Amino acid sequence: MSTKNPLFPVLFLAFVAVSALCAGGESSAQTNTLRQLPGDALSNLDRAMNAHRVGDNMTALESIWAAQEVIWNQSPLGVRNAVFVTESPVDYGAYRPKEGEDFKPSELIILYCEPFGYTQRKNPDNTYSFSYTWSFQIFDAQNNFLGGQNDIGPIVYDGYRSFKTENMLAATINVSNIPAGSYSLQITIKDDLNPAHSVDIRKPFNIVPEAEE
Repeated sequence: MSTKNPLFPVLFLAFVAVSALCAGGESSAQTNTLRQLPGDALSNLDRAMNAHRVGDNMTALESIWAAQEVIWNQSPLGVRNAVFVTESPVDYGAYRPKEGEDFKPSELIILYCEPFGYTQRKNPDNTYSFSYTWSFQIFDAQNNFLGGQNDIGPIVYDGYRSFKTENMLAATINVSNIPAGSYSLQITIKDDLNPAHSVDIRKPFNIVPEAEE
């Protein structure tokens, strides 16, 4: 598979935003889950609950963020909210899901997803950096490989003063030269700071003829 002459032209877009987590009620099942967390994460969650009880919400939130960072650093690379969307998102979480999996030949395929667990490097100046690349492949209904492109990017983020947990990738792919039929799109995201870590997203889609006027 050549990366210089892909079968389908590609555009891509990625944005980063800041996150905050909220803690809810604690059930017995949640308590058992908490006891399985890394020690640093558990101690930070205990600190968060104690701070919240006395109304120190800033300390509570900072402790939750610290626990989140510990858990994040032990998480494999993954994605959530992988959906086809109607237009390129303007921000993390600001997307409009597409209804169904049918696309007209003149319609761009836009796949939105939210990577998590990517490696974030702490720099000497106390800023964070991270980077990933992505690839795509198109398969027909018989799972025959039709084309794609490897190692798009790298998409590099650096100079951030806070640990970044909200990041999105919106892959836009032109399929105007594919005949009507059923296909699947596979997106692979690779962590540039830990190349052994990657994650695949596979989504079926259909190309349907333009409606006759």
